Amino acid sequence: MKITICSTMKNASLMGDLMMTFKQNQIEALFPDLDFKIPDSGMTPEIRLELQNNHFSKIRSSEMVYILTPDKHIGQMVTLEIGYAKALGKNIIFSQRTDQLDLDMFADDFLDVNALINLIKLSP
Repeated sequence: MKITICSTMKNASLMGDLMMTFKQNQIEALFPDLDFKIPDSGMTPEIRLELQNNHFSKIRSSEMVYILTPDKHIGQMVTLEIGYAKALGKNIIFSQRTDQLDLDMFADDFLDVNALINLIKLSP
């Protein structure tokens, strides 16, 4: 199973840990450009669009999208990724509720990492 992880970049360390946990459980986790570092002053619209298109490619190639929301926050780009995944018919799982109806309504389920891994292991 391929899962694309979406979260704000302030959660990069958590996403790295999550990717390692998925790997240990034979789950292919996708998150492009996790190691990409550029100061905000160097970010251009062209670079940002290239990064976003790369992430869209990962969403297209995965069976599921996992939205990591440890602080119940979802940024603008993650919101866009949720809409893109929904339009493609992807299964969208949030790590927890955001308590924002206009976001939570797009989740197919709310599962912490361990519950998600157990669900995947039980799937045929």
